[in-house]
Amino acid sequence: MAVDIEFPDADWPDWERYWKSKGFFTALVRATDGKRFNLLFYEPQRLHTDLGNFLTTTGKSYFADPGLVAIPEISRDVMLRAADELERDGYFEALKPV
Repeated sequence: MAVDIEFPDADWPDWERYWKSKGFFTALVRATDGKRFNLLFYEPQRLHTDLGNFLTTTGKSYFADPGLVAIPEISRDVMLRAADELERDGYFEALKPV
């Protein structure tokens, strides 16, 4: 079994274009051992904007999110490739499954 991502809007033809325009996508990833993890995929520009807004509006001196993954673009292929690489690199061992 390969790493898989549950795409909730997969039957909607424009889902990928919609999420690409948003610059982020929250995904439920199923590792090869069957465990599932919440990941938040972000494009660099959207991540930069959201982090700046978060730090400015909250007054916090940090931002931390254990499931955040920065990728070049929001697309099915890029997210699947990143999820495979994350598993090969042992990333899921440090996350709590859902």
